[in-house]
Amino acid sequence: AVHGDVVYVLGAGGSLEAFDLARGKRLWHLETSVSRGSAPVADGRQVYFSAADGRLIAVGARTGDLVGQTPARLGTGSDKVAGEVPAPVLVGTRVYAAAPDGTVFGVDGRDPGAW
Repeated sequence: AVHGDVVYVLGAGGSLEAFDLARGKRLWHLETSVSRGSAPVADGRQVYFSAADGRLIAVGARTGDLVGQTPARLGTGSDKVAGEVPAPVLVGTRVYAAAPDGTVFGVDGRDPGAW
């Protein structure tokens, strides 16, 4: 994801990194423990991405701190994890995500700590 001069990258091993393209340096690094996640999206305050277990995760765009996450949404008795994890979608102050249990849900992006 790119927002302004900053690019956010989620690695295959779960590390989320922010790079300042104008200055050519890494701003922060966070180990998320998400082995498979979606492409991140950013709104300037937070960076959002989905995990294969259906969680939506929010990280502070400036600090790299975990600021919120939803519960996992695998479904009752599910033994399957999504093979492909679609990126969340930002619409105004709402963040929408899809989960392996078949649901699509939206949360208020202004207060990820309340998820």
